[in-house]
Amino acid sequence: MNIFKLLEIGVELGASDIHITVDSPPIARVKGSFIKLREENLSKEDTFQMAKEITGPKKFKILEEHGEVDLSVSIESGDRFRVNAYKQRGNYAIAIRTITSQIPSFKTLGLPNVVASFAEKHKGLVLVTGPTGSGKSTTLASLIDIINSTQERHIITLEDPIEYVHHHKKGIVNQREIGNDTDS
Repeated sequence: MNIFKLLEIGVELGASDIHITVDSPPIARVKGSFIKLREENLSKEDTFQMAKEITGPKKFKILEEHGEVDLSVSIESGDRFRVNAYKQRGNYAIAIRTITSQIPSFKTLGLPNVVASFAEKHKGLVLVTGPTGSGKSTTLASLIDIINSTQERHIITLEDPIEYVHHHKKGIVNQREIGNDTDS
């Protein structure tokens, strides 16, 4: 089965995540519950081909050498996904998360106003840290969107991978993906 077809099915179902693992059917998380995307289990060859297909030659080489790789992909509909391809028990596995195209506002995220005030700073360094899934990328995207919407600035990001795509508003945003657009 083609991995990009699975992504399309996931979008149709409103899946937040898709999991690809050998000896298991492809699984989507829809409204917090796991749903099989097909009944048959995936073979070693299936997961290998899917990993190769979704990563492309350059990222697949990194996957083979380092045992994991992160990237973002888009499908024809314009929907975007964050992909973590990795090796587990000698086989390939893939965790895919849907990336919303809408950048959430600070108010929606429930972040304190002091965080939004960082967008007004002209100098300094802001570190956003936390475990996987804690909202680091979303927080930064929201902060960049505030700057982009309110100030005539040229914003350059270095991301691995690019999750939220920013369009020029009052500012100009250029996004560079580490490994694709720049080495580091």
